[in-house]
Amino acid sequence: MVEFSEGVLSARKYFADNGIDTLPISVGSKICHVKNWQYVSSDEAWLHAPSDSNIGIRCGGKKHFAVIDCDEKNQVGTFDNIINYLIGLGFDERMFPITQTASVIGRQIYCSLTEFIPGSYYSLSSQFGCGEFRFGNGAYVVAPPSKVYNASDYKWLQGDISYLPEIGFSTISDILQISTSKTRNDDSQNNSKNLNLTRNQKSMVNGIGIDKYKTRSEYEYALMVSLINTGWN
Repeated sequence: MVEFSEGVLSARKYFADNGIDTLPISVGSKICHVKNWQYVSSDEAWLHAPSDSNIGIRCGGKKHFAVIDCDEKNQVGTFDNIINYLIGLGFDERMFPITQTASVIGRQIYCSLTEFIPGSYYSLSSQFGCGEFRFGNGAYVVAPPSKVYNASDYKWLQGDISYLPEIGFSTISDILQISTSKTRNDDSQNNSKNLNLTRNQKSMVNGIGIDKYKTRSEYEYALMVSLINTGWN
């Protein structure tokens, strides 16, 4: 039986007690140790994980767990912009669980969606900064007390994950890069500047992950739905 560190065991129990799935992340990295992690249970994912694994949190689930990942490294001020936006909605910023990422200056804001939304993540609008809003089972974030090689540790800055502020997607969508255009190639409306393939879509276009589906048709349908959800016609 694998003997995990006290920090990892404590974090796993903390998240599990609050109804949130965890995943083993490869030692010193941000990459999940388990293949097809989107489809396995948390207990199954940890069966053969290294004892010094990092820990990740899978988004979505029964609690509709979501994370606003603020990439301060690529655009300073993103975190402040998002916090100010949340304050403007009437939220108390002190109630949000917030972590420090491996870059030290990066921040992750934990919350919960009020309803199920298809998809996994959206990029933040450039108007607010750089980063992602991750909300579906196809997304995860690395969590404390994980350590990343050539970087720093993930740390809790505030909050308790037993209480997750609930946010409606229609409200949070104002800070996301979501195209509402009807066509892909209408340059007069600058649509081509607003539409970009997500990392998952780029992988699917290249045939990566087809083994996860029973038929090629199901794979193609999944790609089409993903494209439609992000504004492509």
